[in-house]
Amino acid sequence: MTMPSPNPASPVGDPIARAAGRTAAVAGVYCIVVLALLLANAVASLTADPLRAHRLTAMQVELNRTPRNETLRQDLRRLDHAIRIEYFRGRAFAVRGAFLLAGGVAVFLLALEIARRRRGTAPVPRPDAPDQAWADSLVARRSVTVLAVGLGATLLVLVVLGRHDLSAEYARQADAGWAMPRRAQAVTGAAVPVVTAPPPGAIAGGLPPLAGPGVAAGAVPAALPGPATPVGGLLSPGGTTLQPLPVPAPAAGAAATPRPGPAALAGAPVALAPIVMAGAEREWPQFRGPGGTGEATGAAPPVEWDGASGRGVVWKTAVPLPGHGSPIVWGDRVFVAGADRTRREIYCFSASDGRLLWRRAVPPRQGGGEVRVFSGSTHAPATMVTNGRMAFAIFVDGVIAGVDMNGTLVWTRDLGPLDNNYGHASSLVMYGNGVIIQLDQGMAPEDGRSRLLALDAATGNTVWEVARPVSSSWSTPVLVRAGARELLITAAKPLVIAYDPRSGTEVWRAEVLGGEVAPAPTFGSGLVYAVNLGANLAAIRPDGSGNVTGTHIAWLGQENLPDIVSPLYSEGLLFLCTSDGTITCFDARTGTKLWEHHLDKPVSSSPVVAQRRVYLTDTEGRTIVFEVAREFRRLAANSLGEPVHATPAVVGERIFMRGERHLFCLGK
Repeated sequence: MTMPSPNPASPVGDPIARAAGRTAAVAGVYCIVVLALLLANAVASLTADPLRAHRLTAMQVELNRTPRNETLRQDLRRLDHAIRIEYFRGRAFAVRGAFLLAGGVAVFLLALEIARRRRGTAPVPRPDAPDQAWADSLVARRSVTVLAVGLGATLLVLVVLGRHDLSAEYARQADAGWAMPRRAQAVTGAAVPVVTAPPPGAIAGGLPPLAGPGVAAGAVPAALPGPATPVGGLLSPGGTTLQPLPVPAPAAGAAATPRPGPAALAGAPVALAPIVMAGAEREWPQFRGPGGTGEATGAAPPVEWDGASGRGVVWKTAVPLPGHGSPIVWGDRVFVAGADRTRREIYCFSASDGRLLWRRAVPPRQGGGEVRVFSGSTHAPATMVTNGRMAFAIFVDGVIAGVDMNGTLVWTRDLGPLDNNYGHASSLVMYGNGVIIQLDQGMAPEDGRSRLLALDAATGNTVWEVARPVSSSWSTPVLVRAGARELLITAAKPLVIAYDPRSGTEVWRAEVLGGEVAPAPTFGSGLVYAVNLGANLAAIRPDGSGNVTGTHIAWLGQENLPDIVSPLYSEGLLFLCTSDGTITCFDARTGTKLWEHHLDKPVSSSPVVAQRRVYLTDTEGRTIVFEVAREFRRLAANSLGEPVHATPAVVGERIFMRGERHLFCLGK
């Protein structure tokens, strides 16, 4: 007797049908797991502690009362970081989970369709064929199943993205530029007109001089030529443009060609170079060095030192008043500013032996209330600038002063009162005969409080002043020569704006930022880079005009973004460091992440580079030295023995580093 053979078209006898049925089963389980994870993510978002934002505010208030409470400061930073990271991770997981679920459903449906088409009309019953009945049942119910899964996933994603509590609102304030928003009504390509408002008067009243090295006791400075008293012949012609000074030609081999790689842009990249004052090539005249990029060209600083034993410490000297502004160096002079609630001072030290050559008091603004200082900051957070003939300092209340190299106070200006939650912290830059100040204020761009202005270095008079459509920021602008154009690059919520430094005329803008912007922009490999936590790491082509948001963004990144530390470019690589100490290296042309390394301490100092070595100092004073390379290679870890928040200055074979209480010179 011959037994009937199985129907070759049935899923029992057809291996393709069996495989399709099993694939559908696996895809179904996968979809259930992803849906469960989306549900867990939604529950976690809904049940997140909404009182943490209140605790954050209370901690900030308490830290203002007890600014030396290091434990409270670290707890505040950890809570701030946790709130933001939790919010952005939840959002990202919801969006990615939706895409993963959509892929799983697609595989599920495709496998069921294959099983259906391969199924015969008269299958032979077999005890070892349970898949067929299961597949038949799912095929019959697949529309309902898919609809239920899709609606459930959509609901869970919307729950997370629409989360509305105090912690979420706190994080959303830093999220305005997360997806590169395009608000066409608010962002136009038109240049911002020059404001011709008369400058405010100088600070009234005399100056109580301080006795000290190089300053005669009781000496009184000459009358101050303030903005209301122009000095003939010193103001730029017409009072509307800065006159650029000669710029030195780049040294042989200094302009490195970007290393070859995948083409991230259409066409050849624009040649970029820092704008450096003549005579400043081997000095450190401003925040992050002569070009404002953190690169110490031609310097050969030490790799190892130890503050506790004194190894590698040339000298160490006390700074009378605190400040987080970085040291600047010109010749044998090192300048820093210090301040507290009632006093403002500028200090000049000998670079060779650390002696205090002179100190000069600067009057605080008259009749102003106490300035709210950012948690963990000081009343002198901005870095000074010098042109080798004068030095300039600005303080948290908006008072700026110019002194000559002997400590004589030449002029002062009161740019306040400021509408700024934490006071002014943007550092000064110089172009030609002018000092440029990024004075961003207000809670929102629509407040219309922010401005950019240039003061004549000799008199303090306003040369030009323009309004800025941004909210408060603490970022320092950077000067760059892009092809035939000279640009002043600024960063604040929501815009990166390039200006003509001669007149303040806007050249281009890109809407890519959000949050409270503090990192300075930088440039290299034909691109300008701007970054802030909760927004983007944006690489922008600098050869555009008007609104370039939709045309000149080379790439965007959202991983490991800093909120204090400025980015560093060197040899085709871009380095970022978060406040909790996560260092990330990217390919600067493409945005490809190459490596990351985690420190065990917070960081607020920005990195500098010399001899293909990056120097990065954490808040406890430990400096990590690592190679400029496409993989992390640590060379040294050096302890200063004192907390550090300022960025070091690198000149020749020495590093000048400002600690919480002392100024250090490291080297041979």
